[in-house]
Amino acid sequence: MHLLEIWKRSPLLRVALPLMAGVVLSSYDFLIAIVLAKCLLLGCFFFMQNTINKHWSRSRFLFLEGISYTCLCVLTGAMLARSTKLDGDAQRISMQRSSKQLLAVHVLDEPKEVAWGWSVTANVTARGCDSASVPCRGRIALLLQDSLHARSIHADDGLWLYAEISDVPHAKNPFEFDYAVYRARQGVYVQALVEEGHWQCDSLLHAPTWRGCFVRLRERLLDALRAQPIEQREIGVLAALVLGKTTEMDAEVMQAYAAAGAVHVLAVSGLHVALIYMLLKPLFTWLFGKRRARLLRWLIPTALLWFYAALTGFSPSVLRAALMFSCFIVAETFGRNNNIYNTMSASVVVLVVCDPMVIYSMGFVLSYVAVLGIVVLQPRIHAWCYFSHVLLRKAWELTSVSIAAQIATLPVTLYLFHQFPTWFIVTNLLVIPLSTLVLYVALMFFACMWWAAGSAFIGGLLGLLTRIMNEVMEASSHWPMALMEGIHFTSFEFALCSLVVIAASLCLLWQHRRALLVLMGLVSVWIAHAAYEHWKRRDRLEFCFHSVKGHDVLVAHAADTAYTMADSTWFEEHNLQRRHTEPYVIAMLSGSKVEVQMGDSMCTAAILRVGSWTMIENHTVLLVDSTFHRQPVQAYHPILWFTRESNRVYFTQEQLQALQGYTLVLGNTLSKRKRKWLTDALGKSARVVDVKQGAFVLPLR
Repeated sequence: MHLLEIWKRSPLLRVALPLMAGVVLSSYDFLIAIVLAKCLLLGCFFFMQNTINKHWSRSRFLFLEGISYTCLCVLTGAMLARSTKLDGDAQRISMQRSSKQLLAVHVLDEPKEVAWGWSVTANVTARGCDSASVPCRGRIALLLQDSLHARSIHADDGLWLYAEISDVPHAKNPFEFDYAVYRARQGVYVQALVEEGHWQCDSLLHAPTWRGCFVRLRERLLDALRAQPIEQREIGVLAALVLGKTTEMDAEVMQAYAAAGAVHVLAVSGLHVALIYMLLKPLFTWLFGKRRARLLRWLIPTALLWFYAALTGFSPSVLRAALMFSCFIVAETFGRNNNIYNTMSASVVVLVVCDPMVIYSMGFVLSYVAVLGIVVLQPRIHAWCYFSHVLLRKAWELTSVSIAAQIATLPVTLYLFHQFPTWFIVTNLLVIPLSTLVLYVALMFFACMWWAAGSAFIGGLLGLLTRIMNEVMEASSHWPMALMEGIHFTSFEFALCSLVVIAASLCLLWQHRRALLVLMGLVSVWIAHAAYEHWKRRDRLEFCFHSVKGHDVLVAHAADTAYTMADSTWFEEHNLQRRHTEPYVIAMLSGSKVEVQMGDSMCTAAILRVGSWTMIENHTVLLVDSTFHRQPVQAYHPILWFTRESNRVYFTQEQLQALQGYTLVLGNTLSKRKRKWLTDALGKSARVVDVKQGAFVLPLR
């Protein structure tokens, strides 16, 4: 089926694409104004056509009707996106940021244990004001510092809390993950740190919801698993694979699955829904095979699929699969033709109408891209080989599906996760049968929970199978070249990679001759762009003072080398703190990285370091410590770096005047008192930069 034919036969595709475009464009007022003006002009044109000039041929202007409908869909998507943004609600919550507030909240999910307490998302229902409560609304992220009582909190519980409200912090370092943007797309704009003893549950605020009921049911099923002799590592995998709860996953196990290229089995998606449908279809076909029971044959499986989707938290990938399989079941039951592209578009329209911000979810993007790759590429890849043996034929069918999905999602995974598993074909042949068996045994365990002896036997078998799957994935993650890391794309390179994948697929799978020329041109453009970026890096020189809690870190980027200078405690905790500096260093594509502790002396072609002096070419960074007053400042307007060592350094009025015109960088470890004193004394006569507010990048060339 050609692209134009797909476009003609899929009317909902012509709705879904402009609807998503409207959601993306909702943040740009001038673009929305242009689309609105075009809609008005087309409306005037059709008014004249149908009233004044009725003799005009309608067929001559059908393309204008299509443009007008497209513009209306774009406007609809933009209006939906703007109507669901809750930043106005966040302003109502945090009208008094400087002081603590008394809030009544409704818990939305189960609390998750983190490093500093328990994290949970809640809806604000009221705010205390002058011995009375004022109705209020909006989502808030809470961090509860009472580990003993936080375990007793469940979904739909009501809390009274007394805390100071603040905005969710944005990324403070270059190329770092922006948590504030991620939470804003979930409708959460503010947060609160609730100290121990400053919150309590209130049964009068308990408000049961359907979502909360399913969350509580999921927790009961997890409690049944925890009661069995199954280790915590296996419990975390089962919670993610069967029930869609990833918060209990062990970090090492998650990394092993990612390195093996099998992390997709831990996210409940279309694979899991398809496995459950394959289990239900023959059962209900046998039970309700008669024509008069046709209604039950599609109604009961559909209801069970949606029940499972609700139990796993209604993630975008599960919603997509549930919607598509519901359409498949109805079409198959009533003997209707089912257009896969129209069905996918229908699920997109439903999801975007319910939650426009869902298009920014990684699960949404990866799910639809993978399905599109399987639908378009898998038949062509599967036709490469034919095996007469049943097992080999099934294995090749599974392999072709994995290859098609991996090809389609390759640009997205490289752009978002910066890594690529090289053994994904082999590991998927191992993990998909094992995960299928684990899923079916887990469903059998939940069905037999009332039978003590049977549930104990099935629970032991379930733990054994999960342990085997974990060990297989951990072993495969240590294979040679199992994971290619450090792949960083710019937006332009991501677009180039996507076009290269499309052109290569057309060339190899469809033997399209022109696609080969396009592919060669795209590769040439990519090589030229990479050469230009490398040439720019050869002449780059810049400092970056990173915002790392409890540490002061300076990365000096000169040509193809990044020099990291920090205190000794940072290097001891480097594995914990590398997420702040590594994205910056890797994104600069440095050829090497040299780590230098403060106080050491070194000399290279690009950097000279003696004591507290650091000179890169003709630019100097001076660490302000106890020796600051005893050494002359010979450099021309150096950068003065205030850290923990600077807390014992005091200045007279004459010495402060000598610092006028300098650049003062206030590090993370500098005391609040010294930071405020320096800002008040030199804020108007010198360039004062507070790293706590975000990293300070100083391009020197």
